[in-house]
Formats: sequence, C-alpha cells, structure tokens
Amino acid sequence: MEERYKYSYYGWQFTLYNNGTILIVLNGENRLYDIGEVVKVEQENDYVFLYHSNGDFTQVKFEEGNFLVIDKFTSEGEFIDSVGSWVFGEMFIVH
Repeated sequence: MEERYKYSYYGWQFTLYNNGTILIVLNGENRLYDIGEVVKVEQENDYVFLYHSNGDFTQVKFEEGNFLVIDKFTSEGEFIDSVGSWVFGEMFIVH
C-alpha cells in the first residue's frame, strides 16, 4: 500500500493509502478502515475530512479519552452512517 497522506495530532497518527484504506495509530495500537475512493483531504485540529467523488465526506474525529469516531455524511452535512468507533488502550476482560 502506498501512502497518500499523513497527519499527526497529539499522539494520534493518521495515514491514508492510495487504495482508500486509512490507518489510525495511537500508543502503538492500530486500526484499519476501508473508506473507499478519496478525492480530497482536509484536516483541522482533531478532525480529518475525507471527500469522495460524489460529494459525500467521511469525518474522522480524535476525541478525549483515546476515543476514535469515523462517520459518513452527505455533501450537505447530513449523517449517513457510522463507519467505526474505537477506544484505544481499553482492555476487555472476559469471565
């Protein structure tokens, strides 16, 4: 996978690959998401905006408490779907 775009924000590392996959890394833990074709990227502090050819966009937000949220919106900003969410560093204990 060839890197297309990289962004760092307070320990968060964001990488967009040419195949439409994004890699999010925090404290050595990582998550991969398939976002699809991206024609434009913008970032603003704890947000990364990935624009698609149909005008829709995917919003990546690095939240407090090591919480990642990825949502998709229409070109008008209406919510379409949740792509993913994850709390980095959270331990799961199964009894």
